[in-house]
Amino acid sequence: DASGYGIKTIQYLDFYCPNLETLVISDNDLKEMNISALKELTSVVANNNEIGVITLPYDSKITNLNVADNMLASLSMDRLKHIHTLNVSNNHLGELYVNECAELTSLDCSYNHLTELVMTALTGLQSVNCGNNQFEQNRLQ
Repeated sequence: DASGYGIKTIQYLDFYCPNLETLVISDNDLKEMNISALKELTSVVANNNEIGVITLPYDSKITNLNVADNMLASLSMDRLKHIHTLNVSNNHLGELYVNECAELTSLDCSYNHLTELVMTALTGLQSVNCGNNQFEQNRLQ
């Protein structure tokens, strides 16, 4: 657990911990997070930083991603095919395409700038918090 140490970068983490499965790096000063080389990650907890950009591994194994309370304006969901729990609350997201995340069971995307959210294909979804967004009429499905 590397939370609360004022960390500004995670450069070379892939060199020192190439088989890392869980990354907990909350309450730091990260502005960007490139974890694309960490192919074994299954859980990432990086809430309460200043992350504006996150780069995920291709064909990611991540099942739990918590990047709440950051500065994210976008998040590429195409690399999160196995995601179960996603918390992106309190960011600056204007769009979030989760409908192809078939394994998603819990979603918190509250306090963003979302105008539309489609979840019609998410048959296993058990928990959703999408309050305090800017949804247009009939754009929450």
